[in-house]
Amino acid sequence: MAMTLQKFDVEQVNPNYRLQLTGQMGVKPVDFKIRVRRRPNRSLMLGIPGGGASQQQDNEPAAARQEHPRSQQQQQQQQQQQQQQQEQDNKGSVHSSINRPVSVFFGGNMGTSESLVQALSRSAPTFGLDVVNIQDLDTATKKKTLPTANPLVIIIPSYEGRPPDNAKKFVAWIEQMASKGGKLPPGIKFAVFGVGNSDWTHTFHKVPRMVDDTLEKIGAERIMDAGFANVKRDLIGPWEAWSEQLCMTLSSTTEKNEKANITDRLGLDVRIEKSNLNALPQALGGEHMSTGIVVVNRELADTSVGAAKRHVEVRLPAGTEYNAGDYLVVQARNPDATVSRAMRRFSLSAEDVMSVSSSNKDFIPTHPIAVEHFLRSSVELAQPITLRQLATLATYSPPGSPEHTRLEEMQSAYQALLDARYSILDVLEEVPLLPLPFGVYIDLLLPLTPRLYSIASSPLASAQTVSLTFDLFSSPSLSGHGTFSGVASSHLSTRLPGSSLSCAVRATKLPFRLPASPLTPIVMLAAGSGIAPMRAFCQARAAVLAAGGKLGPAVLYFGCRHPERDFLYREELEAWEAIGVVKVVGCFSRPDGMGEGKKG
Repeated sequence: MAMTLQKFDVEQVNPNYRLQLTGQMGVKPVDFKIRVRRRPNRSLMLGIPGGGASQQQDNEPAAARQEHPRSQQQQQQQQQQQQQQQEQDNKGSVHSSINRPVSVFFGGNMGTSESLVQALSRSAPTFGLDVVNIQDLDTATKKKTLPTANPLVIIIPSYEGRPPDNAKKFVAWIEQMASKGGKLPPGIKFAVFGVGNSDWTHTFHKVPRMVDDTLEKIGAERIMDAGFANVKRDLIGPWEAWSEQLCMTLSSTTEKNEKANITDRLGLDVRIEKSNLNALPQALGGEHMSTGIVVVNRELADTSVGAAKRHVEVRLPAGTEYNAGDYLVVQARNPDATVSRAMRRFSLSAEDVMSVSSSNKDFIPTHPIAVEHFLRSSVELAQPITLRQLATLATYSPPGSPEHTRLEEMQSAYQALLDARYSILDVLEEVPLLPLPFGVYIDLLLPLTPRLYSIASSPLASAQTVSLTFDLFSSPSLSGHGTFSGVASSHLSTRLPGSSLSCAVRATKLPFRLPASPLTPIVMLAAGSGIAPMRAFCQARAAVLAAGGKLGPAVLYFGCRHPERDFLYREELEAWEAIGVVKVVGCFSRPDGMGEGKKG
């Protein structure tokens, strides 16, 4: 290196290049080009013992110089060639000489929005854009204004029709401004991407739609139509399509110039080693997670009339408080069978340890970690594959090969794959000879997100222990590959008493509490495992009554299939009904165990 710099001037072709790394066996920069010129008065032999000083070439006899003639005309021709090459590089490169800055404000409780922000940060430079200002929505709006210098991208979910915790002030601010006829400063340009769950039929995407409409109402200019994703069906596919169109719009690009280089930009440099490493730090859990201890795990209903249902009690760490109506956030783990499938596909064993040299993804650990533990606790293995991910897999198959043909067929029939919930792993098992590197596979995966469960107990009855009620999802996969198992429910179901559980209490942000006065009449409705928070409320009322308090009337309408097979907590509810805590009205869809019906 020293000898090179001694003889040559070295400079970047693009002075605004932003470093991106790729590689499987060795790290290399993506689209990084340099220009090299020989320094004045530096001979070919400079720096070599016996080669002489920098002026040696000038002092050589004319006959000797004929061995390496270099005329002024040749130098000019080389400089012209270099200039032409630079122009071609600048035209061929997707990066502009100066990347356009973009601001991204987000909201979210579960980490989903943050993962989309990270994805945009990685893909934006491909279009000559640079994500320079990332903030949560409440923090970003402390100054009561929005950026005018840069286009603004807003990523926000809707939780039961309400904004996430870190976007409440922002939503209240723009709603108040709109109600008073206020206007934002001119020059604000925005685009909104909304995340929601279609299970909440009446409030699906309510918050992102409101934000999109309100910002335009108070004077901001919409860059493009809002995008929306349904986490129940497909989160990443709609995001990839929308964010790509956004980047093309902001960069005034009309054609995608990335397909040829897609394999260069994807993948992590992963080294697999054999090891007896046993104790390894968890890849997930986070600073807000703590460790609870499972003290009870029992079955409430079998699979005779539907999904099995279980009751789990968790002793919280000392000092942790909760209220009836709150949630327990549980860090899920992928089922053993799914983890084993992934390891078999890449010929990995339980003793293998992986090392990632570098990654800009928060959930990818750069310290050595057992491959099995990483796959179980860090990434989503069952997430439906996206159309772009299918296209990525196809780039690793030779044209005309059976693998390439099969992957093209899958792209043509993508909607059927989505309906069958095909994961990347499912697809890889149908093209077993596809030489996809393990580093590319894990780079395509999403972080494993925590799951929320309504707490089914009251601190008035058990201050340090929370109860959970949940369905155990397990059925043959729609894709035909193995068994589909709920990531969190299967993990919870295997926790024996004494087992640890990574969890945290999350207070509800809804007005979902018992009335301040126990004399206020209450009507409750629940079906199946949705009885969890209602059980907590009834337990709280029973504790008030046991302490000598008085109760107003309360009625619980509870729906299930069969009065004997899945009437959850029946004995407990009947005991509470006998002492005046609550009147229970059962509603059964299959009272005879066969046909549909209703009985109350």
